[in-house]
Amino acid sequence: MLRAVKRADAQRIWTVRRKLTANVLPLLCGVPFLVAAAWLWILGWGWYAVGLATASLVASAVSLNWLGLAGNAGMKRALSARLKPAPGAMFVGFSKPGYVDILDPHEDLGFLQFDADSLRITGERATVTLLRSREIGLSYEFNPHTLLGVGRWLVIQGKSDTGPVRILVEPRELGSLRANRTLGAKLMNQLDEWRLA
Repeated sequence: MLRAVKRADAQRIWTVRRKLTANVLPLLCGVPFLVAAAWLWILGWGWYAVGLATASLVASAVSLNWLGLAGNAGMKRALSARLKPAPGAMFVGFSKPGYVDILDPHEDLGFLQFDADSLRITGERATVTLLRSREIGLSYEFNPHTLLGVGRWLVIQGKSDTGPVRILVEPRELGSLRANRTLGAKLMNQLDEWRLA
């Protein structure tokens, strides 16, 4: 369960504008191909138009890998200044199960850190703490980034002081979604070692 945390009245960092930017920029990369496809279609060159329309989708999908994190470094710096994470904490996006947002799968952004007896994710709007246990469940789950092979959820299930917790986490530490997906696999191994130690 995400526990909402009342923070000092500071301007929100993870905003609709930032979510839109990270989604619109990759789409714009495909627009020139789409415009050319429409023009070819009007001229009666149907198969060429279909090819350019397909190129539009490919250009948008490929550019999502890098442009899908537009503004990420700035948000990380701003949240780091506000939340003061421990050295070695990992910048992540996280959500509770069932959260739906057409702009981005991450409900909140924050920092994941390992403590001696717990795992803590401190975000802009919420904090999650899981007690260390061999019974912590770890798995992967589909998210919208999975469709293009550039992301997936790490599912962490365990107990907190207030009861059972299931949280969905995706690293945002690096400069591309694909690199963060690879980092997610390393984080999964780290979580597994931590719970069994």
